[in-house]
Amino acid sequence: MHLSRVSACVIVTLSVMMSSACAQPAQTATSASASGSALAPIRLLQSSPTPGLAATTVDVTPQSLEHEGTVKGVANELISAGFVAGRQRTFQGPSKDLTLVRDRELLFASAEGATTYLNFVRSHATAYFGEATGVSTLVHGSRTGSLFLPPECACHGANPVLTAVLTDGPHLSWVTINGPLATKERLQEVLRQPTHE
Repeated sequence: MHLSRVSACVIVTLSVMMSSACAQPAQTATSASASGSALAPIRLLQSSPTPGLAATTVDVTPQSLEHEGTVKGVANELISAGFVAGRQRTFQGPSKDLTLVRDRELLFASAEGATTYLNFVRSHATAYFGEATGVSTLVHGSRTGSLFLPPECACHGANPVLTAVLTDGPHLSWVTINGPLATKERLQEVLRQPTHE
C-alpha cells in the first residue's frame, strides 16, 4: 500500500509538471504576440516637393505641441485622445515656389482618437491659424479632414500659409505649405508625394 501511494504521488506530480510544460508554449506565444505587435509606421514626405530646401526631422510629443498657436490645453487633449507617437519633417529655404513644407504625422491608439483631435483643431481654427481662417472639408484618397486657408492679404510680398489636417485610421497628418506658389492645388500635389518611414 505504501508503494502504491508513493507511485500515485509520483504519477500526480508528473501529470502536473507535464500540464505546466504543455501550457508554457501557449503562454510564451501569447507574450511574443503581444510584444511583437509593432506600432503602425509613421510615414513622412520622402523628399522636398521643392528642390533645394533643407530638411530637418524631429520627434514630437504632447508637450512639444503645447504652445503651438494660442491654443490652451493641447497636451492634455492629445493625451486624452490617446496620443502614441509623432514625428515631423520640415523642408525650408529660399525658393520662388515653396519656401516651407512641414509634414507632421501623429499616431493615436485608435481611429476615434485621431478624429477627436481633428475635431479639436477644427474647433480652434482661429487660435491655431489666425482670425478669418477659412475651413473646408478635404478628402484625399483614404484620408479625410479639413483644409485651413488664411484670409486674403493685400500686403506686398506676403505669401499664404495653407494647412491640411487629415485622418486615416489612427493616423493624423498635418501638412503645411508656404511660399509664392502656395495654393490649394499645390497643396494637393504635396499630399500626393511619396512618403516613407
